[in-house]
Amino acid sequence: MKSPRCLINPTSKPRRKWPAFALIVPMLFTDTWAGAEPAQSHGSIEAVVEQYIKESIGQDFPSHDIAVGKLDPRLQLTACEKPLRAFLPPGSRLPGNTSVGVNCEGQKPWTLYLSAEVKVSREVVVAQRPLPRGVPISADDVRLELREVGAGQDYITEPGDVIGKVAKRPLASSTVLSPQVLTTPPLVRRGQQIVIMAAIPGIDVRMQGTALSDGGKGDRITVRNVLSKRTVEATVIQAGVVQVTL
Repeated sequence: MKSPRCLINPTSKPRRKWPAFALIVPMLFTDTWAGAEPAQSHGSIEAVVEQYIKESIGQDFPSHDIAVGKLDPRLQLTACEKPLRAFLPPGSRLPGNTSVGVNCEGQKPWTLYLSAEVKVSREVVVAQRPLPRGVPISADDVRLELREVGAGQDYITEPGDVIGKVAKRPLASSTVLSPQVLTTPPLVRRGQQIVIMAAIPGIDVRMQGTALSDGGKGDRITVRNVLSKRTVEATVIQAGVVQVTL
């Protein structure tokens, strides 16, 4: 039985072409890397996104927390010779979980999107104590409190905007107040006898009428003139008084 043939003979002399090949390979790699285009750093892209978010939320949310998603380390993008431009794609909004686009408008343009989680807080009006339904709110019933708020969430930032309004339903203490849970108390009730004022320049015309619906200050309601029986629309201006424009 013959012994296996050795593919590499340690006793044989090295061939002359090996040293030449060993010089060619490094030269090939050196030429390749020397001609490679510089890549855009991931950190610069993420920084553009974070700055864009900060500028977008503005001064309304001085307290915020921004977490920008990381790019895949395998992603290589040509360095942009122009400043990168960040934008909010259609359907995305701030704050909350969102997506921000980054666009390079250079000679070799590219566009990508990064996810971001944006949490913001601001001072909003909350109930100082439990608020019963239908009772006018006073200044002692509310306070400002720093709360985390989200996109599309309604809230009120000025305590004066809720004074005199009433809760549509009982509200627990510390509830964030919003236009949806408050209403203006009616100054005119349906069936109530009211005064109808006519807005005629230089003439003060007052008539007796009947309210056909409830209304708060500034609301437009239907009323009936007691004498003429005519039904018109009028604006509530104070308790028991409405105004029509002739």
